[in-house]
Amino acid sequence: MIVIVTGMREWKNKDQVWRELDELLENHSASWLASNSIHDGKRNECSVASFHREMLKAFILRHGKSGNVDIWADYWGRERGVTIEGFQAEWRLPGGGTDFSAGPRRNRSMAAAEPKTNLCLAFWDGTFQVRGKRSVSGTHDMILAALVAGIPVSIKPPETLG
Repeated sequence: MIVIVTGMREWKNKDQVWRELDELLENHSASWLASNSIHDGKRNECSVASFHREMLKAFILRHGKSGNVDIWADYWGRERGVTIEGFQAEWRLPGGGTDFSAGPRRNRSMAAAEPKTNLCLAFWDGTFQVRGKRSVSGTHDMILAALVAGIPVSIKPPETLG
């Protein structure tokens, strides 16, 4: 399974991000187990551990290395031992200043990455920020890039923190 995780920089609920990713990993594990068996019939500790490592390696987490959701997804991935691919936007222009097209370019790069992504998991409350006279949202842009690339999208609105 290959998943792009995207979300608002100001996202407050780390537990929601981890819970959603845990559910995806659990589904991946069940699917992986069903399609990849240990052929020699020996389920000793070494083969089971090796099998588990291969299953985790086959779960690829892609994120944009920007903001709370990406940071929490990265921590989750490191703790679980999955494969992590971070896509850094090059925000700085050579002469100084900010290149605001860097985020959308990074998003399209994530959506086009091979092997093809199975799911874009988006943590978004549906809001936009105003920049100049434009309403913008990096999360919304990633959602659109995924849809254009034919990647299914699952949008998770914020849960109320208890």
